[in-house]
Amino acid sequence: MTSITEMAKYSGLSADTLRFYEKEGLIQVPRNARGVRDYDESARRQVYSVRCYRRAGLPLATIRELLVAPEKHTEHIDLLKTHREQVVADLASLSETLDYLDYRIAQSEENLPGELARMEDWVKHSAT
Repeated sequence: MTSITEMAKYSGLSADTLRFYEKEGLIQVPRNARGVRDYDESARRQVYSVRCYRRAGLPLATIRELLVAPEKHTEHIDLLKTHREQVVADLASLSETLDYLDYRIAQSEENLPGELARMEDWVKHSAT
């Protein structure tokens, strides 16, 4: 079993966010004999699911439906595929940004002269 403080640390979410998710019915957290939240394996999996769905850009109402309406399986798969495509596009964009930042850092650390003369120079460099 896991306390809310431990769950917050483990999940990267604040305790307030975890309480909010519970209040909104997105996660169900058992309580111990003293009434304190005690995250079991099921609750930890729910937190992980909600966190991943939020990172994928799904609104809370959609997440709630995904978690409580399994009979809409085909609709859910279509929705998740659409959001997956967006995540892939976001990753490609972030990868390009990371490549550019790495190039600029290397350029600065190596004291390379001047600014990039042309965008093609960076594109050529990032392809290597």
